[in-house]
Amino acid sequence: MTPNRALQRDPQQRLMIESSRVSLYLIILLVSVISYLFSNQFINWTVLAPFYGLIFLALCSHLVILSFIDFFL
Repeated sequence: MTPNRALQRDPQQRLMIESSRVSLYLIILLVSVISYLFSNQFINWTVLAPFYGLIFLALCSHLVILSFIDFFL
């Protein structure tokens, strides 16, 4: 059995995977914001702006998938 077939048969497993992805993105975002708050003189915004943009887009895309998970199954 392939992993894709296992995910198609068990919707709870897919929900758990998407929820863990969202939580990982939130942890990354939280750690980076805390790092910025404690060491703001070492942060270069030309580096962080694309990082925050990518994290935000990835988080939003997974939240959309999570909210419409029944439709995608």
